[in-house]
Amino acid sequence: MKAVGFVKSWATIIITGLLAVASADASVIYQDDFSANSGALSGRTTAAGFGSWTTSSDSFQVSGGQVEINSNSPVDYHFAHFVLPTLAASDILSVDVTVRPSGAGFMGIGFLPLAGDYLINSGLPWLYLTGLDSASPGHVEIFRGAGAADNVYSGTPAGFDAALPTTYHFVFDKTASTLSISAENGSTTSDLAIDLDVSIAAANSGFEKFGMQFQSQALSTDASPAYMSDISVQVIPEPATVSVLGLGALVTLLIRRYRCV
Repeated sequence: MKAVGFVKSWATIIITGLLAVASADASVIYQDDFSANSGALSGRTTAAGFGSWTTSSDSFQVSGGQVEINSNSPVDYHFAHFVLPTLAASDILSVDVTVRPSGAGFMGIGFLPLAGDYLINSGLPWLYLTGLDSASPGHVEIFRGAGAADNVYSGTPAGFDAALPTTYHFVFDKTASTLSISAENGSTTSDLAIDLDVSIAAANSGFEKFGMQFQSQALSTDASPAYMSDISVQVIPEPATVSVLGLGALVTLLIRRYRCV
């Protein structure tokens, strides 16, 4: 009976510990508010398991908590992206990114295959966002891709203020091959897509990179520049991994106890 009581006690302790660990370390995280290390975005490090930022030129600059562009010459279109960790079969990928488009063209944010650079050409899937100087400020479109193909959402969310930054939240469930997208602008939150079927994108490696595109966007020297100000990426591991690790730890401790009796 004493041995049984010991096993129950330690099993409870182990399970409690596993839950705590799972809660604290259940994801691979990259976060950046761009408040430190000003200068060119190109080559900026991210986090373990992620690639560094790659850009079309040094037009993308980090300054004062924002990523902006300082030139639209010789071209007014620019890309920036980084490689995401390889997802396991049951992983969930979550991305939060805060942006404020401004200019006559558009800003794109979303996912790319490894061979892709510009979202307008190869985004899988991605958001097309119009800025302050466009004909329809605050307009949002969702393309499943590749590029500007398979438009599944087009509109200006009710209550959105194009002058304010908007945080877009992406959640990709690899098991279900679905993507949900919501947007927070001031006090307004809108669901843009709920469990959108992205099986074609997933099958075509559409979630290997996260990127953005500035096209005819306002410069850092303009009165209302286009910018990105925050990004947070989490890869939540498959539950089976935690379960197997927990069972292994439990078995190991029980065997050690048995040997000591």
